[in-house]
Amino acid sequence: MLGESPVARFCDQLAADYHLFYADWDVSMGRQGRALDAVIRAESSEDTGFFQPVLTARA
Repeated sequence: MLGESPVARFCDQLAADYHLFYADWDVSMGRQGRALDAVIRAESSEDTGFFQPVLTARA
């Protein structure tokens, strides 16, 4: 069962302090989005047909 695994225990212990990693969720997600966008664009091109625009939605 996942709840008994070492990984699950680690995540459960980390949960109480998770807000310290992402004090400003919107800023953190924007930074990660820009980083992923840069990687995707660097690894793909419109010439190969691999590049597809990704749409995002915000609540």
